[in-house]
Amino acid sequence: MSEFEQYRSLFVAESRENHENLVNYLLELEKGTDQNAIDEIFRSIHTLKGSSASMGFADMERLCHTMEDVFQLIRNGSAVMTKELSNTLLSCTDLIEEMLDDIESGGDSSSKNPDELVGELKNWLGQNGTAGPEKEKAPVAQKIPDAPEECEPSPETSSFDAGPEYHMTIVVAPDCMMKDVRALIAIQNLEALGTIHTMQPSKEAIDEGKFDGTVTLTLASEAGEEALKTAALGTEIASVDIKPAEAPAAPQATGAAAVKKPQEAEKKQPPAAADKNREIKNLRVDITQLDHIMNLVEDLVINRGRLKQIAEEHKIKEMDEAISMVERSVSELQSLMMTIRMIPLSHIFNRLPRVVRDVAQYDHKEVEFIMEGGETELDRSVMDGLNDPLLHLIRNAVNHGIEAPEVREKAGKPRKGTVRLSAHRDRDNVIIELTDDGAGINIEKVKKKAVEKGMITADVAATLSTEQAIDLLFQPGFSTADKITDISGRGVGLDVVKRSIESLKGTIKVDTCSRKRQYL
Repeated sequence: MSEFEQYRSLFVAESRENHENLVNYLLELEKGTDQNAIDEIFRSIHTLKGSSASMGFADMERLCHTMEDVFQLIRNGSAVMTKELSNTLLSCTDLIEEMLDDIESGGDSSSKNPDELVGELKNWLGQNGTAGPEKEKAPVAQKIPDAPEECEPSPETSSFDAGPEYHMTIVVAPDCMMKDVRALIAIQNLEALGTIHTMQPSKEAIDEGKFDGTVTLTLASEAGEEALKTAALGTEIASVDIKPAEAPAAPQATGAAAVKKPQEAEKKQPPAAADKNREIKNLRVDITQLDHIMNLVEDLVINRGRLKQIAEEHKIKEMDEAISMVERSVSELQSLMMTIRMIPLSHIFNRLPRVVRDVAQYDHKEVEFIMEGGETELDRSVMDGLNDPLLHLIRNAVNHGIEAPEVREKAGKPRKGTVRLSAHRDRDNVIIELTDDGAGINIEKVKKKAVEKGMITADVAATLSTEQAIDLLFQPGFSTADKITDISGRGVGLDVVKRSIESLKGTIKVDTCSRKRQYL
């Protein structure tokens, strides 16, 4: 794999995380003004803009840049989020997801034209005034290049300031294709170990490609010189020069304090060196590599049994003892691999609030979506097969289960319906429940539709129990919808859901007790 392709994989993985964060906080913001949500959205958009610019994906960078301008106005209080703007921004996130899919498959996102959405956002900016973003950006652009020595640590990272200071010079290899990306990765690794006080050029300049391959910075850290150097080094880094700062960072320090600080730094070095394992705590591993390791482990298990059989046949005691030790190691390795393959259900659950929101808006319904048990883990292979069934069931719960607000009011219910998705482990099984507080399943309507479609006769329908009538919902081509829409009425759904669940060696059950629908 080429260096650029490695960067592409890293870019896609990190961008998908930021994209998911962006969507979730946009949905959170629809519930009301939330400064934390606004800040998180701005951070995600800014990161997506910078990383796409570094990789040369101009269309994606242009879209994110315009979204950033919009949220700069919202962030500084010059404008407020409206329903129409929220719809436009969510459409932007849909296009970003399509761009990431294109990039992941080897494209450059240029096939996904953002002109229409960029135009809508610029029209909004024109109506709300564009002076806000420019005023915010100007001081930052002037301060960092002209006086880097005066940069102050951000409040979020000030907890690292207790460590000694170091001057570092990082030089990216001259033949590196993506110097800016390589430098930003090194900077990110250093930020995980300490606080960067000054840096030349600035991150913004590197993001914009104003970078000749050399970064000089001053940072405070307790990790020690060796750990910092290791964090900065990497593929296509030509050299890393690091040395302790000769003077304390605070200019108002007294002479006594200036003499004492290097002594304190020396005292802190030994324990910091023992804490070097902070360098890398998590690794991104391609899932195909995990699958390959799992196949090798399965081969070991098979051959372990064969070797044990040979040892028993030939009565080789020493070999039998050695195989017993290997057997324990292989069993532990197999158990470890199964654990590594486990993924929290939140990876699927976190995509569903957007689905609920879109279907509810399409149907003009008010729905509160509650998720529980997202920390429950499943094997990756099972997780892959759950996405589509859950997606369809969620759409069904909102479209068929929850009534219109006016209908709910007449029935003495709150205008807003509730859909609840929960998961928990029961021994070796995982139970996923989807419930709604809608009107439940109209059994007589199900029977009538089945008779109309010629699936059963009227006489047979009259004898069906509630459970038997519900089973009709899983027949191919069956639907209770009175008309075909973009969401329902085509009769393609629950039969596919059932087949998908059964292919994962699972079962599905629908219950309409107490006029609620449950999927198990």
